[in-house]
Amino acid sequence: GDYSRPLLEKALMSQQNPHLHLFHLRHPRFTRWMDLMGGGFRRNSLTIIAARAKVGKSTLLLNMAMDFALMGIPVLFLDTEMSGEEMMSRELSNLAEINEYDLLRGHFYAAGEGAAYQRVGSAVQSLGNAPFYYSRIAGKPIEYGISMMRQFRNQFVGLEPVNFNGEVRQVTRPCAVFYDWLKLPTGSSASDNAKEYQLLGDLCSMIKDSAKNLNLPVIAGAQQNRGGVG
Repeated sequence: GDYSRPLLEKALMSQQNPHLHLFHLRHPRFTRWMDLMGGGFRRNSLTIIAARAKVGKSTLLLNMAMDFALMGIPVLFLDTEMSGEEMMSRELSNLAEINEYDLLRGHFYAAGEGAAYQRVGSAVQSLGNAPFYYSRIAGKPIEYGISMMRQFRNQFVGLEPVNFNGEVRQVTRPCAVFYDWLKLPTGSSASDNAKEYQLLGDLCSMIKDSAKNLNLPVIAGAQQNRGGVG
């Protein structure tokens, strides 16, 4: 009873306020995947997408993050690998439907490339208006990334008051945090007393606790080593 009543009350709130996505944030392009996950990326939780190196984890995370932002849902992208320039060149080329190499060498400025030029300009405008927030956290301790999550929730997302059963409840507005990718901070190393998987487990626990406290979904990439793929 301690858990079923609040759950059903929250379900009723969700039915009455579907725009708040109280349980899940559902990605529009991966309907089968979202169904298999129970409805989408769950609030208060950490979803980990694990794969081998160089198979496109960062590209997938970035594209999903930008999809949400272009829908008007605020997104925080915490980056442990890329630079802001690399992230932007990937996304501009994706939105403008232009090869990234052609974008970086300025080919869209060439005579006869008017359509490509227009697409790049439109992509720049779309990205500029999207609630997409980027923070490079390479070499920073996990506490820094968590502080970015808290600042994002408090300053850029906010709470929405919901009237329910005669009382006002404050609910975190829909948003998402993408963490690319889970790895030990610089200076951390495994030892006999703490194996790498244990340290990564602690890292995941801290991120998941923050997701729960801030009432938002966190989607993170993780790299499998060759021996752990099976």
